[in-house]
Amino acid sequence: MDISVVLAKFWGIYFLIFSLLILANKQFLARMFLYSKNERFLVLTGFIAFFIGLFHVVIHSVFEPDWRLMVTLMGYLFLIKGILRIAFPLKVIAAIQRVELISQYYLGGIVLIIGLLFLYFV
Repeated sequence: MDISVVLAKFWGIYFLIFSLLILANKQFLARMFLYSKNERFLVLTGFIAFFIGLFHVVIHSVFEPDWRLMVTLMGYLFLIKGILRIAFPLKVIAAIQRVELISQYYLGGIVLIIGLLFLYFV
């Protein structure tokens, strides 16, 4: 199976499950925002995101103007997310507090649409 298809399935299922957790459990999102205000937690998750993003970028850097570009961009976004969380945790906390104002249903819906887009192409 092509690595693009594997990664698209991975991200699709990841976002689908995450959106269902957001939409079905009000405490889940509140807990995630609470954890994200802890600088140590942000740095730890930053290293995890950094390694996932770096691995993704190394094995999949396809810049063709089709659905595989979306898969490639996801790797770069996770790499950047990891770097930002490691290097600037206090600025990330400030940004998370702005995102916290967004409705649970809007956020869950956006994540659901992203997951369905990834699964649509495979």
